[in-house]
Amino acid sequence: MTRANIVLNSATPVDGSLPTFVIPHNHYRDFPNFSPVGGQGNGVLLYFGLIRDYKGLDDLTSAFDELTRRDASLRIVGKPKSVDVVARVSAFAESRSNVTTKFGYLSDEDLAAEVRQSSVVVLPYRAMHNSGALLLALSMARTVVAPRTPSTELIRDEVGAEWLHLYEGPSVTPGDLSDALDASAARAAGARPRFVGRDLADVGAGHSAAYRRVLGGHDSEDRTMLHYLVGGVRISLGSPSNTPGPRTHILNFLRAAGERNIGTRLFLASEFPLLGRFSRVEQTQYQNIGTARTVTVDVVRCVIMVWSGLVTFALSCGRECPAVLYERLSVFQSLTSFHRYKRSAVRVVEANGILSRETSRDRNISKAEWLTRAIERHVLRRADVVVAVSDSLASELVDFARLDRSRILVVPNGLDSSLLTVPRTTATHFTFGFVGSVVAWHDLNTVVASICKHLCEKKVLVDGRPVAVEIIGDGPALADLRELVETAGWTEFVSFAGRLPQADAIKRMAGWDVGIAGHRASSSSTMYHSPLKLYEYAGLGLEIVCTPSADARALQSSGAAVHLYRTEQDLVAILEHPEGFGRSPRDIQASRQSVADDHTWERRVDAVVDAAEAVRA
Repeated sequence: MTRANIVLNSATPVDGSLPTFVIPHNHYRDFPNFSPVGGQGNGVLLYFGLIRDYKGLDDLTSAFDELTRRDASLRIVGKPKSVDVVARVSAFAESRSNVTTKFGYLSDEDLAAEVRQSSVVVLPYRAMHNSGALLLALSMARTVVAPRTPSTELIRDEVGAEWLHLYEGPSVTPGDLSDALDASAARAAGARPRFVGRDLADVGAGHSAAYRRVLGGHDSEDRTMLHYLVGGVRISLGSPSNTPGPRTHILNFLRAAGERNIGTRLFLASEFPLLGRFSRVEQTQYQNIGTARTVTVDVVRCVIMVWSGLVTFALSCGRECPAVLYERLSVFQSLTSFHRYKRSAVRVVEANGILSRETSRDRNISKAEWLTRAIERHVLRRADVVVAVSDSLASELVDFARLDRSRILVVPNGLDSSLLTVPRTTATHFTFGFVGSVVAWHDLNTVVASICKHLCEKKVLVDGRPVAVEIIGDGPALADLRELVETAGWTEFVSFAGRLPQADAIKRMAGWDVGIAGHRASSSSTMYHSPLKLYEYAGLGLEIVCTPSADARALQSSGAAVHLYRTEQDLVAILEHPEGFGRSPRDIQASRQSVADDHTWERRVDAVVDAAEAVRA
C-alpha cells in the first residue's frame, strides 16, 4: 500500500490525500567526469541523448537552418531509435559544413568531453517534466535551452534565467538559440549556476527523513506548527469581505496546511481588540481625501502598527513555540518583530508586491513612502525565507531590499479545489467578465472598448450568441469606466454588478464564457503580480483573455484555454477571430480537472514548509 509520495519537484501531480516529500534530483558536480570546465564561448550548440521523434530534433535542425550567425555550429550526438531518424539527421548534416554528428551510445567520459566542447546544450523536447540531461549540462556550467513547463520554470527560478533559457510555444526558434549563445559568450570565466538542495548529502538526508516519518508514524503532537500573521487591518475572512483576494489566499493556505497535518494559529490584525472597524473600510473611501487627511491616516497607521505588535506579543506568549512564523507582508506592519518566538522559529515572509511603492505611487494613499519603505525592507531582510508570488517580483525584491536571491522562494497562487463543484450555466449572451478591483493597471477601459467596438457594435455572434460584458467589483477606476461606457452608448452591452460576496460572485462567474485579466506594470517596470483571478477563471472552466504572466503560461500548459495579448493590437486580433472561442462541455470539464491537479494549494504549502525545514536543518 502506498503511504507517501516522493517527487523530484513541486510541479509533479500527486495524490493529495497522502504525505508528499519533494526531494530534488541531485546535481553531477561531485562526479569526476562532470565537473565544471571552461569553453563556454566557442559557439557550439550541442544536442545529446537518445534521438527520438518526441525529443524535437527536427525542430532544432529547422531552427538552426534559419540561424544567420556565422559563429554557430551544431553538434548532434547520441543513440538513434530508428533508421528514419538517422537518415534525416545524416542528410541534414552532410549538406552543411557547420553540422556534425556522432551516432551511438556514449560513455560518461565521451559525453563529458562533448559537453566541455560546447557553449550551449539544447534540449528541444516537446514535453519535459524531469530531465537528468538538463541537470548534467547545468552541473558542467553550460547554458541550456529547454521548453517552458511548470517544472523547468522551477529550475530556472533556482539557477537563474541567465543559465536556463526557456522557449515559448511548441518548438525552439532561431532567436532562442542566438540569445543563449550570446549569454554564454558574455558570462564570466568560472561562473557556475546556483543549486539548492541538490547535493548528494541533501538528497540522501531528504530520503532518510521521509522514510523515518512514514515508517515511524506521527501524531498531532509531532506535527509542524505554523503561526500565520496577517497585519493588514482591512483584511477579513468573513463574507462579505472588502478584500476577497487576500481572503481566498489565506483561507486556502490554511486549509491546505491542515490537509498536510500542519498545525496553524492565525494572528489576524482585523480581529485584534479595537481594530475590527478597519475591515469595514472600502478602498474607494481612500480616494481623493487630500494631503492633510492622508498624513492623518499615516499617523493612525503608525499607532496601529505599535498596537498590533503589542497584541501579537501578548497572544504569542500564551502559545506553543512554532516551527515557522509566516507573515503576509502589509504596509506599516511588522508583526513578526513583536512575536515572542521570533528568534527560535524560522521566519517566512510572503510578499505580493512592493507595497510601500504601490501604496504611495499607484494608489496615492500614503505620504510616508520613506517610512513604509524602511519598514518593508526591515521585514524582508529579517526573514529567513521570502516567498514571492512570481519570478519578476523576486527580481524586484532583490533590487528593492538587496536580498540574496537564494533566500527567495517563488510560490504563485493556487486553485481553490471547491470551484470544481460549481456547476456551469449557459447565459443568453456570450459573456466576457471581469472580477476584482477596478484599478488603472488592469486597463479595463481598453479591453471593454475593444470588445464593444469589434464584437458588440458589429452584432457578432460567438458560439451562436450575442456578446456582453459584465464587471464585478469596485475601485478607484470604476467611475472612469462607467463614464466611458455611458458616453460611447455601450450600456446595453456592459453591465456593472458592483462588489458581491464571494459565493455570489462565483455563481455569476459560472455563467460567463471568458474571463478578463489585463494586468500591466504600474510603478514597476514589470508586471510582477500572481493574479488570483486567473486561477478562479480556470477552475470554473472559463476561457481566459489576459496579458502574459508566468501564471497564465502555467495554466495554459495545464490545459486551460488562454488567449495572450501584449498590446491593444494583439487583443483586437484575438477578437476579430471569434471562431477561436467556444469549447465543448467535455473539453471544459477536462481542463478544469487538469488545472486543479496541477495547481493545488497543498503543493504551495509543501514548497514553503520544505524551504523552512531546509533552514532549520
